[in-house]
Order: sequence, then structure tokens, then C-alpha cells
Amino acid sequence: MVEENGKIWRAVVKSSAVTGIARTPVAFFTERYEIGTMNGADFVRRARRYARKVGKPFRFDPRHGKGSHGVLYVGDRRTTVKHGELKPSAFQSMLKQLDIPKEDF
Repeated sequence: MVEENGKIWRAVVKSSAVTGIARTPVAFFTERYEIGTMNGADFVRRARRYARKVGKPFRFDPRHGKGSHGVLYVGDRRTTVKHGELKPSAFQSMLKQLDIPKEDF
């Protein structure tokens, strides 16, 4: 863990392998993300706040999801939100689907 700008970050090292006779690592990269959890309810709350700020229509429909999922609409964009903790990759994908810059969220 690394402390930077008053925030604690965790470095995650991932690798990919090439198939063939020998499986050797081809690329290593480090993904850094802020430690802290965001759950589905937090995401919906912040999306509602963002939609009000930029003047876009907002709607969350928990009945149109399967199981513990719901559908969130911001403007003419939509994404599926799950109940419970969101992984950083899911969080980034949801922002991308809604066309919301991470800095504004």
C-alpha cells in the first residue's frame, strides 16, 4: 500500500500469458485504485446528484433488473446497478456507460 496525497492506494499487479510451448508473461501492468468501497446505493445516490447538477433526467428502476440488480437511467444513457459492493472496474464501466466523467462524479 502506498500513501499519496493523503489517500491510501493499493497496487494490483496483473499479468497476461501467451499460449504455446512455454507460458511466459508478456505484459505486466499495475492498476492503482483508491481503497474504499462504493456500493450500489451509493452509486445511485451520486448519480442522482450528478443528474441534478447537469440538468439531465434521472430514473432508477429496481424491478427491471434480475435478482439484486436494477436499471439506472441518466439522460438517454442506462446501466445496470447491483446491490452490494462495486469493484473498481465495474464502477468505471458504469460511469462509461452513463457517459459521466469520473472527475464530475
